Amino acid sequence: MANSKKAKAEQPVLDLLIEASAAAAVLITRRRRLFRTGGSVYVGELLRKDGKIWLKAAIPVASIERNSWDLAHETVARFKKEFGQSPYIEPDRAGGRYDALAQAGKAIDPLMSPMEGAPGRSPWDPNAMIESLMPKIPHVGLAGNMGIPGIGGRGNGGLGGFGMPGMTMGMGHSPSQFGPAGQSQDVMQLFQQAGLSGSEELEISVPALRALPGFEELSVNLARMLEVEASQLLLSQMPGVPVSAHNRDSLVAIAKLPECSRALRSFLSGIQTTDEAG
Repeated sequence: MANSKKAKAEQPVLDLLIEASAAAAVLITRRRRLFRTGGSVYVGELLRKDGKIWLKAAIPVASIERNSWDLAHETVARFKKEFGQSPYIEPDRAGGRYDALAQAGKAIDPLMSPMEGAPGRSPWDPNAMIESLMPKIPHVGLAGNMGIPGIGGRGNGGLGGFGMPGMTMGMGHSPSQFGPAGQSQDVMQLFQQAGLSGSEELEISVPALRALPGFEELSVNLARMLEVEASQLLLSQMPGVPVSAHNRDSLVAIAKLPECSRALRSFLSGIQTTDEAG
């Protein structure tokens, strides 16, 4: 039994940040796990904004070298299967969309748009929210009033997770590490280099990626995930160069990196096909 507990405590995890609907987030935090059959060793609420709740989930993995963006896309697929929704999910590292929204000073929105609850219930009643998802989530029990755990930051509440490993990149540049421990630049400077849109919503933008055929046909959250990952890979190669300065050749280059996710590599594979056809 002691060996079993020790093995569980040493389970490597990767942390993901999930922008979930209010209904899904309430259900997840009430049952204290991401999916009915687990999927996480820890999950907690980070912040609320524009009717969405950002969650942090520690996902057990076989190896800490696991591609975290691949894990994010796989978690989206599993989330859609269980909840009927495809949320935005990113690895917990500096320079992501979560940080961009938080740094904008617009992260906490106490006037979130209320959801329609069951007759006779407050729109923000947790059980009403959960019941609104019931057609998509059969056999979910509502017993147990555990409430919504809040956490005062991006820590994992004391669970023994592992940090992001250093990412040794190609293209002749020095190794770079994402995250506060390995990122020497100010976070806001990273966002400026990543290219933020001028709209009210502070979103990371990679113009060269947006200009590719098929990008506009992607779902909003998938497009955002590919764009944030591309910006992180570009900045890891040339930290001082804004992503707006990169072109299609740069995108072809990052697609060859082992750190590139399967989803981004698959989308970028269309560049060479288009060029050859031309």
